[in-house]
Amino acid sequence: MGAGVYYYTTTTISPATTTATSVGSTTVTSVGSTTVTSVVTKTPTQAPVTITVWETYAPATTPQSEFGAFNKSLSAFEAAYPYITVNVETQPFGSAVSAFTTASLANSAPDVMRLANDQIGAMVAEGFLTPINQFGNSTFFSTYTPNSMKDFQYGPAGQYWGLPENINGLALYYNKALVPTPPTTTNQLISMAQSITKTDSTGKITTAGLVFNAAGGFGGAYWWWPFLDGFGGSVFNATGYPTLNSSAAVQSVEWLNNLTTSSKVMPPGVDYGTADTLFISGHAGMMINGPWDLSTYLGNTSLNIGVTSLPTVSSTGKPLAPFLGAQGWVIASGKPLAEQLAAWDFISFVTNFNSQKNLVTMAGDLPSNVALGSDPSVTSNPYAVGFLAQAALSVPAVNTPQMSVVYADIGGPLGTAQPTSATTPITPAQIQTALNNAEAACLRDIGAIA
Repeated sequence: MGAGVYYYTTTTISPATTTATSVGSTTVTSVGSTTVTSVVTKTPTQAPVTITVWETYAPATTPQSEFGAFNKSLSAFEAAYPYITVNVETQPFGSAVSAFTTASLANSAPDVMRLANDQIGAMVAEGFLTPINQFGNSTFFSTYTPNSMKDFQYGPAGQYWGLPENINGLALYYNKALVPTPPTTTNQLISMAQSITKTDSTGKITTAGLVFNAAGGFGGAYWWWPFLDGFGGSVFNATGYPTLNSSAAVQSVEWLNNLTTSSKVMPPGVDYGTADTLFISGHAGMMINGPWDLSTYLGNTSLNIGVTSLPTVSSTGKPLAPFLGAQGWVIASGKPLAEQLAAWDFISFVTNFNSQKNLVTMAGDLPSNVALGSDPSVTSNPYAVGFLAQAALSVPAVNTPQMSVVYADIGGPLGTAQPTSATTPITPAQIQTALNNAEAACLRDIGAIA
């Protein structure tokens, strides 16, 4: 067993029944200018084989964590596949991809790594990953939700580069003491938020109707995406070029800015930490955030919260649609056949029903497994039900190399389109200028990587 991993429990789970899938002897896949050739025999060997796995879970000292759930699943995998030795190494999540890149260039990459789906495109373009369609068939892939598999799709339709172990994305939290019934439209949201908001003698908001991370260009645009989509805009057009300065984009930013300047239901410049504090302390009626902080909110036993889908935009009739992301497992390119087959056995096992159920019950993750969505471990959890309802209305997170450029370039210009106080509104022309600047920066830097 590799360094950095230890077991919390000796309890095992029953491994899922698997059947070796017949695959062709050679698969050639072209993605952009990169051609990946993979050779796979029809019958996997059971000769002893060793694989190196990089996991990126947050370190934890309790079994009730993603790290604890992974170790439980790992124990079960080793029992089911005694001929496969798994050397596990812990990598910090934030630096794992750059470390994998460095290792790949030096021909020393691990066989398997866990990562976020939005890194897929750049790694495929560099030729660092092995396509997995050669190992599984459509029936197997249909055991995962369609959008979670799209998160790991890049290049030709249906070409997959990894398997998702969970899903994540934004939804609407609400404090039931202040919001007994959540809004279903943006007009209702504003009306409810105004009825909740309280200020002190100086006009400072003490109880906010709505909060979320609005700092730095709406959290580097992550909190902007659902509004951009809901107002009829998009990050890219059909040909793959950014469309960040559309009229819909301007309208969406203007609506968000009005939360501070005209509706006055959200403090100006509220950042992630401030939004968290206001909601946890009971001084915010609604909050837009993901499942990663649910346990923190539930830690305040005096706070009675709900989770539901974001409302529909009243002016367009479209739902606010956040990006649906996923964490998952990929297989490195250029590895010997026996290691590729063992790596496939590993990633299909740690993302199967039982392994995902460990993540659900021990860490509160949201499943990408279709059957698990109707399992009592999920359906009895109202918070999971709320997030999964939002997931059904979300869009797969863009995972192209161009999207990495957008994330790098959008925050600064978008931040200049936000009001610094409730009394300093930003005009549509100023918003348009900021988005024009963002678009120009993205086009310049996308051209540099083309």
